[in-house]
Amino acid sequence: MKILAAVWHFLEDLSIIYLNKSFSRVRLGYEFIKLKSKQKFHSNNPNPDKIPRHIQLFGKDVAFYNYGNLLHMFREVFIYLDYYFKPSSPSPFIIDCGANIGVSLIFYKLLYPKARIIAFEPETMAFKALTANVRNNNFKDVELVNQAVSERPGKISFFVDGQDQASLLSSTVEGRLSKGVRSEAEAVLLSDYLDRRVDFLKMDIEGSEESIIAELAKQGKLTLINEMVLEYHHHINPEEDRLSRMLKILEDHGFGYQITTKVSRRMFKKEFFQDILIYAYRKP
Repeated sequence: MKILAAVWHFLEDLSIIYLNKSFSRVRLGYEFIKLKSKQKFHSNNPNPDKIPRHIQLFGKDVAFYNYGNLLHMFREVFIYLDYYFKPSSPSPFIIDCGANIGVSLIFYKLLYPKARIIAFEPETMAFKALTANVRNNNFKDVELVNQAVSERPGKISFFVDGQDQASLLSSTVEGRLSKGVRSEAEAVLLSDYLDRRVDFLKMDIEGSEESIIAELAKQGKLTLINEMVLEYHHHINPEEDRLSRMLKILEDHGFGYQITTKVSRRMFKKEFFQDILIYAYRKP
């Protein structure tokens, strides 16, 4: 059954690639199969010496630690286009919260080379690879911030995977990572970085999204954002149902929205954790 499921998902990915209009289907398919093959024949374990690996994707040098994590992000960003948007100018202002190693940043620079980007990533190893990916590809107009965004500035608790460098689950929320190691991170207010109109906000911060949206609203900065995609982490605490609170903030500040789940399930299950993508756009 596992083999059949793997084949099914592979064919599903190829079908989505066929429908993709942002990149050459042939080139996208080639890069996906290349990465899928390397992931298949290499260990997903991180390097014990914590030195990034490197791979060429779309002619760009990509520093990373784990083939499984890289493939996951590649599928989200390049194949399923989770964070795609159509800018109104060739030099959009993009804010990326939870940039990890910078796969989404590479995506934006391939599509919009003149984009101005501010990228936040508090995890040390992820930030090391993120910095390398900006430097080695000579990306311009990119500001990297090795801090978390939070509802309050200063030192905050930050939970990381002690075995997986640049884990995709590192979070300021303790329950997001089942075997997370508590550490500290410096935090800043996202509202302090919104000094003009933001074309697109991408937010994948593993459970802190509601508090950040509330802080932007409180500071009167939410109205500066044209479009955003938020990854909402529903039921980190199985007993809490809070999605309506964030949607109410968006509604009160003139946003419409669309919602999708990353993994569809035929049967509902009480208190089941879900990754939910929310695309919010400013109404005319």
